[in-house]
Amino acid sequence: MKKLLFLFIIVSCGDKYTAEMEYTITFPLTNNIKLQKEDYKFNSKTDRAAKIEFVTTANILSNLSKEIETSFVSGTLRKNGKILEIDLDQKTIDSINDRSKRTLPNVNFKPFQIASDVTAK
Repeated sequence: MKKLLFLFIIVSCGDKYTAEMEYTITFPLTNNIKLQKEDYKFNSKTDRAAKIEFVTTANILSNLSKEIETSFVSGTLRKNGKILEIDLDQKTIDSINDRSKRTLPNVNFKPFQIASDVTAK
């Protein structure tokens, strides 16, 4: 019985990373724009890994298809319910963007940018 209880404690003690993300979908024939909200759970072992998964997911949401325009709008990453800032260095973000650009189908690739970087330009 002690072994079973000990095993349960080990399994349930890990950090839980979640994200709420918003993106738009523009339908080509009608130009109707629909705002989508999605919740995600990341099975990351570290904060850095969760941040990388968040940026990769944002890239996917911005570049879902060649035919339908999508665009990542905003998102919040949380660790155990508390907001976690996406404070990755620019080299890491550029690396994720480059990797995503090679693997995603969208020829008009839209790279991920930190919101403060977007407003500064």
